[in-house]
Amino acid sequence: MRYFLSLTLTFFLSNLANSEATIEEVVVTVKQSENRALHPTIKLDHQALHSQTPSNVADILFATPSIGIRTNSRGETVFRLRGSEERQGAIFLDGAPLSVPWDGRIDLSTLPADIINRVEVIKSAAPMEYGPNAILGVVELTTGRSCTKGICGLRTTTGDHGQYSHSLFTGYNSEPWSISTAANFQSRPYLTVVDPEVISYAPMRNGRRLNTDNQSQTIWGSLNYDGDFLEARVSQLLISASRGVAPAGHLNPTVKLPRYWRYPDWDLHQTTANIRYNNSDWSYSATAWHQSFAQTIDQYTDATYNSLSDKQMDQDRTFGTRLIATLSAPLFDLRLIGNFQDTTHRQLNQSINPIWRGQQEIYKQKLYSLGGEFDIAPTDRLNISLGISHDSSETPQTGMREPQKKLDGWAGNLTLLWSVRDSLEITTTLGSRTRFPTLRELYGASLGKFLVNSELQPESAQLVDITVDWRPENRPVQLSITAWNTRIKNTLSKRKIVLDNSQFEQRYNMAGSVGQGIEIRALYELEKIVLGLNGSWQSFQADVAADGQRPDVLQRPETEYEASLNYHHSDSLSATISVQYIGNSKDENFDSEIVILPASTLVDAKVFFDIDRNWSGHLAVKNITDSLYLPQLGLPSTGRTVELGVRFQKQ
Repeated sequence: MRYFLSLTLTFFLSNLANSEATIEEVVVTVKQSENRALHPTIKLDHQALHSQTPSNVADILFATPSIGIRTNSRGETVFRLRGSEERQGAIFLDGAPLSVPWDGRIDLSTLPADIINRVEVIKSAAPMEYGPNAILGVVELTTGRSCTKGICGLRTTTGDHGQYSHSLFTGYNSEPWSISTAANFQSRPYLTVVDPEVISYAPMRNGRRLNTDNQSQTIWGSLNYDGDFLEARVSQLLISASRGVAPAGHLNPTVKLPRYWRYPDWDLHQTTANIRYNNSDWSYSATAWHQSFAQTIDQYTDATYNSLSDKQMDQDRTFGTRLIATLSAPLFDLRLIGNFQDTTHRQLNQSINPIWRGQQEIYKQKLYSLGGEFDIAPTDRLNISLGISHDSSETPQTGMREPQKKLDGWAGNLTLLWSVRDSLEITTTLGSRTRFPTLRELYGASLGKFLVNSELQPESAQLVDITVDWRPENRPVQLSITAWNTRIKNTLSKRKIVLDNSQFEQRYNMAGSVGQGIEIRALYELEKIVLGLNGSWQSFQADVAADGQRPDVLQRPETEYEASLNYHHSDSLSATISVQYIGNSKDENFDSEIVILPASTLVDAKVFFDIDRNWSGHLAVKNITDSLYLPQLGLPSTGRTVELGVRFQKQ
């Protein structure tokens, strides 16, 4: 019934629209210039995003080469670039960091895909303007800009297992001013189980995993100004969510209790302001952001989720700014870049049985970055960009724990772009980056699970990669090959410690690790068929520790392949089928034994059809073969899902 009511509402609202839409993008970071050399970037425009039929940002990134998606034991859906750790890649929304600074991560399943108009993925050393902590790459999300008047877009999607997603995008344009608004509602009642044996201790009922529901409501809006010399924008994002956390189903609760958690309240408010001013040879751009985040974690005694034992209430306030001054001369470009971010985290722990209420803990972290980049094109076919910055972090308030000393480090970039000919480019990047421990890594106890280590040091990374792009004219083929190598020192990891007959975890700095890999992307276009192939081969090895042992590098598949076929039958009917193979990886069980995680083959199929000029639909079956995908021990991904979607996009 909810689905048919949604369709009725959608058709009613569409009649209010009375002029054509113009969905544009706003420049939020510095882009390519005649002199600048940029690392090759994966770009997904509005149409490419629609073809993926994503419900949230996690769905978008899962289909992007060399990005791994998993839901961790805290219930957060996070991403990894080239096998990196969760916090080593940064994500930005309209130029502002999207992660919660206390933890350095954000749950990507809560951010709806329909407000995103463009995605850019930079793997390896990103430009200096992104500031500290983005050591192994960047995902930049850009929201829709404007439409002339009325309803620009509507989408409603429903699927089996009770899941649904509904979105609305509206706007008004009266040059030079425009306004845009969007709303999204999505819900997933539960996750299915492909193989109950891999989560033999997880609570289940009739093939459903208990406490795996996820609901969110999102409202977004922006006010834009486009003048001859000035571009400005203010946007507001409001997300309110609640969800259950799937317990690690391989843990025997009589030996080791998994997390029996729920997030009854998860709220993110983020305000972002962008401004760009051009004045002769100089241009100036600034991004400022304010983020308000609050969550409640309910911890239960067992898998029935009937007896509440503890609560943790978090509140975060973050504000930051990025300033860029650019001099564009005929022979070179010069950019001066400054980044600053200030975060305050307040935390209150409460025990239910017995009743106990702790004292509010307050933590603060300040991040600074100051640097510049210089671009030059010594020949018509060679571009060189050189950047350097100094980054620092301090924690002036530490929740009454032993304070961490001020940390700092240098970062640098050298990028060379050689246009061998019009159809062939070779890009080489050398980079050095620093990532500072987050407040949670430094001081978080995670409801008694972790022991604090006040001696943590920042991670440092040295990156090298070379990319060959071949796009011949008058030929229906594109080919891109990248070879990369990453060296990380002081890699942050976790170790187990027994104290007073109880086992805890503690974060510490490993000696380091080395990773290398090869990526291939190929596209072949015929009249009605487009064939795509993505391949990734990667390997990682940790350095020998002080005890003479070499730790295993966990949860890193060495091989990933994806082949896709898109068949364009007519202007009103097309279909896509894709096959993704994810190779074996390792994980560690509670007894510190290494377990081999199985390889997975995931098959998706989608059919797109036009209803009329503005209305279209799709039918998608994801994971057709109902294959097991186990990105980490005890926390498998969901099985087969079927969804039907209807979309209104003003033409």
